Amino acid sequence: MRTVSLLGCICQVTCIVVFPSMAFSADDWWFEVGPAVRGDMKVSVSGSSYAQQEGVHSVYNGMRTGPLAPPDGIGAQNGYADRVYNSGYVKQDSGTGNPNSLDPNTTWNWGFTPGQYARYSSSAQTLALDAVGAPGYTILQNGSASGRDDMFGAGFQAVIGRKLMESGKWSLDGCFVFQAIWGQDNRLNTSTYGEEVQKVTVTDTYNVSGIGAANFPANGYQGTFSGPFGTQAPPYPVIPNVPQTRSPATSAALATSYNSIGFDVRQSLYELGLGPQIGFQAAKWLKLHLRPTISLNIIDARIQRTEMFAGQTWLDHTTGLGARLGVGITGGADMDLGRGFYFGVAGGYEYITHSLAVEVGPNTITLDPSGWVVSCMIGRHF
Repeated sequence: MRTVSLLGCICQVTCIVVFPSMAFSADDWWFEVGPAVRGDMKVSVSGSSYAQQEGVHSVYNGMRTGPLAPPDGIGAQNGYADRVYNSGYVKQDSGTGNPNSLDPNTTWNWGFTPGQYARYSSSAQTLALDAVGAPGYTILQNGSASGRDDMFGAGFQAVIGRKLMESGKWSLDGCFVFQAIWGQDNRLNTSTYGEEVQKVTVTDTYNVSGIGAANFPANGYQGTFSGPFGTQAPPYPVIPNVPQTRSPATSAALATSYNSIGFDVRQSLYELGLGPQIGFQAAKWLKLHLRPTISLNIIDARIQRTEMFAGQTWLDHTTGLGARLGVGITGGADMDLGRGFYFGVAGGYEYITHSLAVEVGPNTITLDPSGWVVSCMIGRHF
């Protein structure tokens, strides 16, 4: 309702000030039209992303990853447990943890295959066993969308004016201005979320000095059942069930992913302005003028949003339309071409009191059409 009322007031004042009355002759009218360009308009983005809202995470080897975590199945470091590693195991036997057994801290229920994940050190009398966790993500970035850029557009401007009074070299005119600016296209890109995929490897080291280097089955050992770790006849050698040390290590990045959000913003601007024009006849062929205006600005926006992350794509498209009050000031010069015609150039600044906010997906695009305006005109006095 406020926009309609404002437009109505502008139209009424225009009729009173600009349109002819019996008090003025045809020579009091003038009209000009020409190209105009407008720059320094702003577009900015804020908000979140679908990747964050929907909890989508990285893909590794075709599988969605969970949070980076230590491997399962190795129990606590300082308690009796059945522990399974990538190339070995240390489990409890019937006497482990039993105070009535010969040695409750040991077990014969263990085995390994030597290699990358099971390493025997004869000098240190230790057996190191690795358990490698599943690929998991860690968050590198988790923030809000941000981005700001300038917009530039071109179009045309038409002004119709009428002389209100004249004194010597000074004159006062009433003016109605129409300006249309198109081609205000912009591409904004931002990222709000990122992950890194890694693995955690836990190395448990066992003290196997009780077996002795001469008797340790360095080429592999199967303690309790036939399987991939070879065979061993009883009596089985025993080792502690609890590891001597435990050390976790995180791998280098297996994959790194950031979401990519792009906005194609297209804006058109239509301005209806009204104001006085103060003129000064600097020379017979040159007239200078200054024109303050109040305006109604129609902002028409079309926005397409594209987001990609971890093999998923989200598309949104929306439009926005709003009317905003503006004020401006323009200065220029007109050169007389004869027979009532003239050529003019002008430049100034238009300030729009409120920006236009358009919701698109989890984001808000804010458009501020305030900016400088430059035009060149061909006009005629009637």
